[in-house]
Amino acid sequence: MLFRMFSRLTFAVVLFSALAHAQVVLTDDANTSSLFPKKNFGGSVALIVCNGSNTYIKFDFANLGPSITGANVSTATAMLYVNAVITPGTVDVYQVSGPWSENSITYNNAPTLGSQLLSAVPVSKTGYLSLDLTSTAQAWLNGTLPNNGIALVPSPGSPIVASFDSKENIFTSHTGELALTLVSAGPPGPQGPSGAAGLAGPVGATGPMGPQGPSGPTSFDSLNGLPCSISGTAGTVALTYASNGVATLTCNLPPPPPPPLTPDQWNNIATNPSGVGALGCGYTAGRNGTTYPAGTEDWFLVTFYINAPCSGGTVTLTASSGIQFDIRTDPNTNVVAGVTSAYTITTSGTYLIRVYGATPSTVGTWSLSIANQ
Repeated sequence: MLFRMFSRLTFAVVLFSALAHAQVVLTDDANTSSLFPKKNFGGSVALIVCNGSNTYIKFDFANLGPSITGANVSTATAMLYVNAVITPGTVDVYQVSGPWSENSITYNNAPTLGSQLLSAVPVSKTGYLSLDLTSTAQAWLNGTLPNNGIALVPSPGSPIVASFDSKENIFTSHTGELALTLVSAGPPGPQGPSGAAGLAGPVGATGPMGPQGPSGPTSFDSLNGLPCSISGTAGTVALTYASNGVATLTCNLPPPPPPPLTPDQWNNIATNPSGVGALGCGYTAGRNGTTYPAGTEDWFLVTFYINAPCSGGTVTLTASSGIQFDIRTDPNTNVVAGVTSAYTITTSGTYLIRVYGATPSTVGTWSLSIANQ
């Protein structure tokens, strides 16, 4: 942490022939999300780039001093650390057309994008990503372009879901930086003499343990519900935490579609029904099938001989939603219609059973149990 604080306040300059190298301070970084259009993610430990989420980054050149202009810049390279790639893809880099602050920027109030600086930059693995911003940094220093930073945006059609370390990431401290190669920056002064080493002081007493600090940010939660894909199948990101605090990201895919229905094996008409037979007391029969293609009907002919100890012939239907049956004494005369569960016949005789969908588009499977009991 001391190194990070130091690097924000100063920069190191090393002379190589007529070239010097400087690191510019990153002051603001945040991402926006269309899923949470009013939420500010300035305190997040991760900078998300995906469909509906852009990342904004801004640097401050004040630590270079007023004598450094664009003419002194030979190269300017932004170095950003990719800490997770859920779905590889490409990003475009844009100038930002208006002012913004990491503590207030949201999806709703983000400034519009300016000119495109880089196109289709690939992001496929973790590690440092370098971006050439030489001409842009020169324009910022010369005052010909307002320094509103840059924006990382998914390329059109890119499925990218990735995150970068922010300057608030206390776990890895891979703060983004803008490295400059300077020319004509002036020679370094001579090294001063080393001072005499002082005497070591006594070891102090151990101080009391401080209070427990507040819980750290949980901004990884913003990844929940973002799109992802596996082998071309689209899904959504789910974030879970183990008891030891380790976060796990998974890509949840939708369940596979059900297997196709077998075409209906009956598909007959009232004048040509399938015979079930004559059922005396204690006898049962069964039939099963589908209403596929949509609109098919199945007709069965059964005779009940109802006598003691049996009290009636029961037709029981187990079926997909929207499938029902009628019982008729002839093709046009209903005993009962639109039954979706069971019906009992109490009079001996020969009956037609019609199985069909409630609407012409109904498809599904069904099973009939026919019993004289």
